[in-house]
Parts: sequence; C-alpha cells; structure tokens
Amino acid sequence: MVLHDSMTSNRPATWGSGTNPDPFPAARGKPAGRSDRRTRVLMELRPCFDGYAGIPQETRLLFGAFAASSDFLMGGLLNGAASNAGARADTASDPALRVFSQAGHLIALDNGHTPASLLRRIGNRTIGSYTAERLSVLRRAREIDGLGTTLDPEVFGDWIWMRLMRLGLEPEQRALIERGKFIFPRMSWGDAARLATLNSRARTTLDMAASGWDIHLAHTPSPYRLRGGKLVVRYHDAIPLLWPHTISHAWQHARSHYRMLKANIADGAWFVCTSEPVRDDLLRLFPKAEKRSIVIPTMSSGAFRPEPRPAAQIQSIIKRGRDAGASKLRALPSAKTDSLPGASAKVDNQPFIMAVSTLEPRKNYEMLMRAAAVAHRRRDGGFHLVMVANPGWRSEREVALLRQLVNENIVYHLSDVSTHDLRALYTAAHAVICPSRAEGFDLATVEAMACGAPVFASDIPVHRWVCGDAVEYFDPYDEDRLSNLISEVVSAPRKEGRLADLADQGLRRAGLYAPSVLEPAWHNAMDQVARA
Repeated sequence: MVLHDSMTSNRPATWGSGTNPDPFPAARGKPAGRSDRRTRVLMELRPCFDGYAGIPQETRLLFGAFAASSDFLMGGLLNGAASNAGARADTASDPALRVFSQAGHLIALDNGHTPASLLRRIGNRTIGSYTAERLSVLRRAREIDGLGTTLDPEVFGDWIWMRLMRLGLEPEQRALIERGKFIFPRMSWGDAARLATLNSRARTTLDMAASGWDIHLAHTPSPYRLRGGKLVVRYHDAIPLLWPHTISHAWQHARSHYRMLKANIADGAWFVCTSEPVRDDLLRLFPKAEKRSIVIPTMSSGAFRPEPRPAAQIQSIIKRGRDAGASKLRALPSAKTDSLPGASAKVDNQPFIMAVSTLEPRKNYEMLMRAAAVAHRRRDGGFHLVMVANPGWRSEREVALLRQLVNENIVYHLSDVSTHDLRALYTAAHAVICPSRAEGFDLATVEAMACGAPVFASDIPVHRWVCGDAVEYFDPYDEDRLSNLISEVVSAPRKEGRLADLADQGLRRAGLYAPSVLEPAWHNAMDQVARA
C-alpha cells in the first residue's frame, strides 16, 4: 500500500496501487468453529516499556486503534526485554494466589528481573552470573508457551494505563484499553532472542492455535516461532545490518537482527514496512519477502498540531527543559565535574531553530551542532539551536560537543519535554532541522510539519519519500552548506515568503500520516492476513 503523493489528498491509495501490489491472496473466510468472528490480534507491547516517541508511540496508537474496532479482539503480549523466571498458566484456584502471582510478574517487568532462585545464586557464585544466565536460558530451548498466563485488567488496570499506555493515548481510551487481554509469556523477549540468535531451531514456540489467536504483531524481527496463527512484523529499518558502525554492541545487534529476520522469512511472516525505502532495504537483503511485504507509513499522533503560545511561555518551556537536560548531562558517567554554567544563562527571546531526536551518530547531530556554531559566531549570535535530545548509542563525541556549546550559550539542550510543550516549541520554532544520515521514517519531520513549522531535512531517500516537496533538502555530508543554510533561515522572516510557504505545505503533507488516514489501511492488512 502506498500513499498518494498528492499534497491535497488525505486518502490512502487502495491496495494494489502504485509500485507495491497487494501481497495478500483473496479472502477465504475466518477460521471455522468459532462463534466470535473478530480477528484476534496478539500485539507485542515490549516497545511500550521503552519511552514515548517513535516505535513506542506507534505501538500505543495501533493498540488503541485496533481495540476501538468492532472487527478485532486485542491482546497485549507483555514481553519485556529482561530475563524472568518463566510465567506459568493460571491454574491456582485461590484468587489471592493468582493476584500475588500476577503482581510478581509486574514487579519483574518494572525491575527488569525476578529474584534469583537458590540454584541460580549458587551458579552465579561458582561460574559467574553471565554464564549461569545463559545456561539457564539454554535449558529452556524449544519451550512451548501456551499463552495461558493472563493479567487481570480489573485488578491491574492502573498499571496497564500508567506504565504502558498513557503517554500516547487520550484518557477517554482508558476503559477501552483495559477491556483487552494481556498475557505474560513464559520467556522474556531478551531470553527468547538469545535462543533464536544461537539457533533458530531452539526458539520458543507461541501456541497461537491453543490460545485462539489469529495474528501475532511484532514490532521488530521476532524471536518466536508460532504454532498456528500468522506472524506480522512491523519492520522499521535494517540499520543493525546496513549501519552497524553507528550503533552500540554492533555485532550482537547485527547477528540477532539477521538471524531472527531470516527465521521469520523462512516461517512465512508478513512484513509491514514503515516506508518504501525500508521495504527496498528488506528486499535487498531477502528478495523472497517481496510477495509478503507492504508499506504502511508510521502513524503520527493527533496530539501534534499548531499551538501558538506567548513568547514568555516559550521561554519558560525552554528553561524547564534546559534544567532537566543539564541534570541528565551531569549524571552521565563521562560527565566532567563542571556545573555547566551555560545552562543557567538567561533564556532570551531570540529566534531559534530546533532539532528533536536521540543523540547518536546516524542522527548527524555532531555536524548540525558544528554548522550552527559556525553560523552563530559568524552572525555574532542572534539565534539559538534548541535540541530536544537524550544521549543514545555511541554518543560520546556528540555529548562532548553539546556540553561545549551549552556553555557557550549557543545551544539550549532540553530534556523531559511533554507533548503539550513540544508542540508549542515546534510551532514557535523559526525552523526545524532534521539532519540524519539514515532513518527508517523520522517521525520528527511529520510532527514538526503537523505543528506548522518549516522543515529542512537531509537529502536521504526516506526523507524524500516521507516529506515530498513539503520541505527543503540539504546534503547531510556538507557542513559548510548547512552552516550557510542556517544563516539564511534565521535571517528570513518567519511569517512570509520561503518559510511561510514551507509551513503551509508541511501542514498539508502531515495530514497523510494521521491515524484517521492510516487506520483503515491497517485494518485491511490485518483482516486479509487473517483470511489468507
């Protein structure tokens, strides 16, 4: 499925349009012998433990969209990344014992581990915790999970909402979400991934047939094999394989991504890619996935929309975010002992350009900061670079430069910015700069456009596909050109001419990624997978 390139259309193209034909065969009816004809979707909720933006945000939006539909019965797989002791089926007749057991699983998810057994503690002391953990996982090779351990949403509804869903959904959706079914897997995602990376035949099996699920929707290549049901992988990018030099633990990520992806394709999984360039990367790696791969763009939250605020309020948002950002920089293990004096300078009312993402090499923030610093010194000030960013993979160089420019009062580094405040910053920004060298989608471009900000993006295939003619492009390897571009942008009037035209085009383009546009495409895709 490909979205119309038209800047005036808010309708997705029909299945089979464009260069990406409908890969699903004609419907042949729902499974027989079941009175409830809804498609039963078990969605991986692991991303919900990882924050707000990007994949976690879309996970919540998709869960909410499916839960609101009368055509689907939604379930959430609570497969955190950390090791657990193994959830067991709900067989206890004592209600208090069942609640106690579920509470223990929740505590393990929140803490990242369960209390070690006596045998594990002995192993940790005799052969080391790393080896003992791996041996414990190997003992459970080829385990079959009947998906029988459920979480009672009436008892633990507050945990479901506050821990998993509240950051991306509206309060009125809470009751709807809590009607879903939530399941603890017997093996955590992290342990299942270790087995799958070691040997695909050792993978944990999710018994979809016994538990009545039609589809398992995973948000990365999945470490599980299925007994019954269909696997749908939401494929975000091939960065662990194509850009290993930009991520931490590169060999581990590349190996696990490759082996799980290869196993999923061998099992006949379907792939829903976030963009056409991502699908191209998938097919470059595994051409046989062509007939089982489609494109549905990443869904943007409706919370992003223009919200003008008085200048004093914008300054207050920047000050609060800068205080939180300074605290995070000081807390880094690599932090120096200085107190970041630049982080306490007065926030002025000068124009600002803005960037929103994680600090890591492929995001190209080092070049953006150097270019902004050159432009700032050339102009003797007159603007600031506002960066809403937390340190990520291999970000030591970026953090060191960031600290320097914070102290020079060139960069305002913000952290812990709410959605409400972020859309106000987007709206107030003179422009938003998206400098990445590699992306699977880059949701910040859409968020910024949806808030009426002029966007300037690096000239990479994903940005061209997502943004079309609604942004201006620059070479992500040409620092001098970017510095000159920044000087031009901050000198231009915000409400007329070049920047005003970009803001208008961006608002129209952002409408293509609204939930109301993309939900029907998802419903169609999942329904056809279930009927295949």
